[in-house]
Amino acid sequence: MDNAVALVRAYLQLNGYFTITEYPVVRKTGGGNFRTLTEIDVAALHLPNGEPDFEPDPALKVPRDQADMIIGEVKEGRAMINEAATDPDVIAKILRRFGCSSAADGHKLGRALLAGGAIDTPAGHRVRLVAFGTAPSNEPGPYLTVLLSDVVAYVDRYITQNWELVRTAGSRDPIFGVMVLLAKARLTHL
Repeated sequence: MDNAVALVRAYLQLNGYFTITEYPVVRKTGGGNFRTLTEIDVAALHLPNGEPDFEPDPALKVPRDQADMIIGEVKEGRAMINEAATDPDVIAKILRRFGCSSAADGHKLGRALLAGGAIDTPAGHRVRLVAFGTAPSNEPGPYLTVLLSDVVAYVDRYITQNWELVRTAGSRDPIFGVMVLLAKARLTHL
């Protein structure tokens, strides 16, 4: 897995999201063959009312009272949505697969999501496009942008504010685990 994608996955999980990374979107072609249209770097679902003990990062603008689905692209460069992910058919397939839309509504909702960056679906989900990167895009879109420097700062704050929990619980997530290890190493020299 790409390191930047792994960082965003850890960040979203700390914010109460269930995540799937590098998710392939496939289309059936003639003759029973299949073709990969794109891979979505991260798809994440946050259930209503979240985790009562931890407040999500305000930068994510997580709605409290409805399910929140993020379709995210992660770049080690300018934060932007891949061209392949701006295909309404791709978005419609993702909305259907994750229970955010019926087949009949998928294309209409996909076009609305691409135009506005966020939609509320008839299923009651908030669905948003989010671009993560090391720099803002030269041509910002209608989607939310979160810089990787802000992601790292949030994870560092989370570790500091929840040190006893983090120190005791540990982590099997490779990126979060390394960040915890670095915090432990810094604290042993103070």
